[in-house]
Amino acid sequence: MLLPLLESYNALGRPSFELIKSKEELESAIKKYRGILAPEVTEYLDSLVNLEFSVLRNDIISEQDRYALSQLDIYKSLAQYNVYHRAINIFKNQKDVRLLTNDNSRSGVEADALFGESQEIMYVFNHNDKTSDYGSIKIARIKENDGQRENEIKDLERELRFTSVGNLKPSVDADGRALIGANSMAYSIYESKVDALKNKIEKLKNASSLSDDDKRIMELTNYFHDLILDDYGIKLNDDEMKEKSAHTTQKQKVLAPHFDVYRYTLYK
Repeated sequence: MLLPLLESYNALGRPSFELIKSKEELESAIKKYRGILAPEVTEYLDSLVNLEFSVLRNDIISEQDRYALSQLDIYKSLAQYNVYHRAINIFKNQKDVRLLTNDNSRSGVEADALFGESQEIMYVFNHNDKTSDYGSIKIARIKENDGQRENEIKDLERELRFTSVGNLKPSVDADGRALIGANSMAYSIYESKVDALKNKIEKLKNASSLSDDDKRIMELTNYFHDLILDDYGIKLNDDEMKEKSAHTTQKQKVLAPHFDVYRYTLYK
């Protein structure tokens, strides 16, 4: 699952991260390059700040030109502004969607699907992700269980079979009461692990089919998944999954310039 963007404040009660620059700031910065850069270059920068297309698209400029632009001190801020505001434009005023941004003390954009008692994080852009160059983008889609739950049950049952108590039996007194000691403590830890495994297995076996609320969440999440990827000019298929898992989430890193983009497939 996707992790939420947490509210973050400093000691003065203000956001503790760098905010996305304003359109006015960026337009002023672009003016400094007019007459220095070729007109088609400043036109491209203008297009980014005017949100005419996504900076992630590979069919607008060449890789060579993109690299040259990345040497400009304003390009990172322009790219982040473009991703941030195009995401807001896609998700704002949408039914059953909660949108969180810098205005909510989040370090980026988070869009959640909310319907009835069900909810799911559909999209997260963190422009302050220190592990990434320009920021990280995470996009979710949901698929109905196609054997993933059964695979997880088998893995847990295998783990349960190989979890052996051995000689870990609690020492008892003449009345059969357990004595406190290393041996009884180890047995207690073992019992806790076995109970946890059994509970997980039981919960998975009793998992019901998707509720109507869950189906609506899945429909909404997948709609925006496709919309975002189309906006970025990214085409993916299941054969391109980089990280396979027998469990309920698959994570795939997507090739994209400057930003770390991930597609998460959630199995319900």
